[in-house]
Amino acid sequence: MQADLFTRADPEQNLLKHDGELYVLGQLMDAAQAQLVFDELHASLPWQNEVLPNRFSQAPEFFVLDRKLSLHTEALTHYRYSGADKPCQPWTPLLLKLKAQIEQRTGQPFNVCLANLYPDGKASMGWHSDNETQLVQGSAIASLSLGAARDFDVKHKRSGEKLRLNLKSGQLVVMGGAVQQHWLHAIPKRMGLKEPRINLTFRLMHPDRKCDQ
Repeated sequence: MQADLFTRADPEQNLLKHDGELYVLGQLMDAAQAQLVFDELHASLPWQNEVLPNRFSQAPEFFVLDRKLSLHTEALTHYRYSGADKPCQPWTPLLLKLKAQIEQRTGQPFNVCLANLYPDGKASMGWHSDNETQLVQGSAIASLSLGAARDFDVKHKRSGEKLRLNLKSGQLVVMGGAVQQHWLHAIPKRMGLKEPRINLTFRLMHPDRKCDQ
């Protein structure tokens, strides 16, 4: 990660003591602001069901997940994510405002926002790394949580070492360096949770061409 990261004055704030960087940068906004942002994004983004191919079937089969997503960028036409191409949407004014705030806070550039909507605690994200070929290798990924608090787990690929964060509404987390090569992360199920959560991940990706407006 670049030397001008927000936490550069205190490298001990890195929660991963080896093989990557993970920082909790505190609250980007207070609870009332976070609720207003959540409500606008929940109502206005063109959410799509997350559909995954069944890699264990010889016939074309797909799983429709509880989680929904919305991808926003003007750098890409499609983003290959979870084994399928996701069409991109233009930036909204609110997402551009949040991107500018996060770039100022982190000192890192971003050109893509992947929004995930978890309708309740049944919606989850399994163990994975953000290692798509379109990502600029070693670049930062900033994650803003809105709505219900959810656990965020990380696990080292070789040692199995684990860390759990409970991410609250308005909280900003940044991953960088070699973290995607050496660590997995996940959002586990919480079956008793009824409230929704939105997670915005801001990324830097190699552009192909402009999104159609």
